[in-house]
Amino acid sequence: MSENKTLEQLEKEINDHLDAITQTLEFKKEYLEFVIIDDIAEQMQRQNMSRAELARRMGVSRAAITKLLRYGSNLTIGRIVEFAEVLGCEVDLRMKPKKQVSFGKFSSPKVLSLKCRVPALKQTAQTAQMVCADDYISIQAQA
Repeated sequence: MSENKTLEQLEKEINDHLDAITQTLEFKKEYLEFVIIDDIAEQMQRQNMSRAELARRMGVSRAAITKLLRYGSNLTIGRIVEFAEVLGCEVDLRMKPKKQVSFGKFSSPKVLSLKCRVPALKQTAQTAQMVCADDYISIQAQA
């Protein structure tokens, strides 16, 4: 006889399973890589920069850029810093005691703070900073 479960019981089981997955080392590595690659792609889009132009500025082939920006490419800190330099960004990666940041039903350790200079109208520089706090993410812009 199959066990009938309520929607709440199924939701709890799924969330418990997701919580367990998000605590694994593999998930944490892949999640951080996803965040970095997504940030690079976002900066390229904001600056209307093609992969070919990014490759030219980094002194590598377009194929190399495509390979580096593929999930699972295992980016090194050195390569991340190179991307940041070419895109006019800074990377601030620190180790801190674990704090949990809530992402909907998911939770993930606080691991990253990114700062980036964003070109603004009238050639004034702005600095945007994404700050992960206990249970929220804020983005602060400064002129």
